[in-house]
Amino acid sequence: MLPNNLYPLKGLQGRLDNGLSNQPVVDFSINPLIVNSKIQNDTLIFTFNNMCFNNKPIPGELKVNQSVLKQKLNSWIKPQDRKYIKLADFNNQNSKFVFDIDSWLEDGIKSYTTFATLGMSKTYKLGKQLPYMVSVYGNEFEYGKYIAEKFRRKLKQYPELRKNIFGIVEDVSRKHLKMDSVTMFEYKSSRINNTVSVSVKPVYLASIVGAISIMAKDDSWKKKVNFDKTVGMFLKFKP
Repeated sequence: MLPNNLYPLKGLQGRLDNGLSNQPVVDFSINPLIVNSKIQNDTLIFTFNNMCFNNKPIPGELKVNQSVLKQKLNSWIKPQDRKYIKLADFNNQNSKFVFDIDSWLEDGIKSYTTFATLGMSKTYKLGKQLPYMVSVYGNEFEYGKYIAEKFRRKLKQYPELRKNIFGIVEDVSRKHLKMDSVTMFEYKSSRINNTVSVSVKPVYLASIVGAISIMAKDDSWKKKVNFDKTVGMFLKFKP
């Protein structure tokens, strides 16, 4: 048997049916499909097609209740990621989510651990996993550079954290070279290991080693920076 709504109705009945079909529905599901991810105005943005659907034959475009849609979109975000992934904008067709990288980095830095140390390079494992939406739908090359740059900026805001990460180089760069240690390092992010690696830029290597050699003559400074335990690994890189 053919469904009753296969052919359009005429007259008053048709007008009534069309009026009902144009009402936003509340009983529907979503299956978001990624459209693109991009960095715009220093913000990582994800755009999705909401792919709203239900099991009832409705002529024309499916119009859904916007309050229900907002609730469904927010619920679609992984529970552990809801602090860092925010619904920024949406309509019947599309939705936009933004990555609150500042909150994510702050939480990740609070509980970071040293993953590896080699000479003037250190790798830090962040205490928070990258949000699912970023790791699955993002462009790793693009967001990797974005995370590394944000990490670099974050260090400028926290002198104590900077001292903890750069160690003896912080003392050398500030007192002897009169430079900001943050700018002397390169930063790389790894999705697989959930790490950020920092290493001295080659152009500064000789200057740092030379400065350490000079400052090592100051016994009070050596004691302050725990010279015997830390400086050996730096001096071995002397050209």
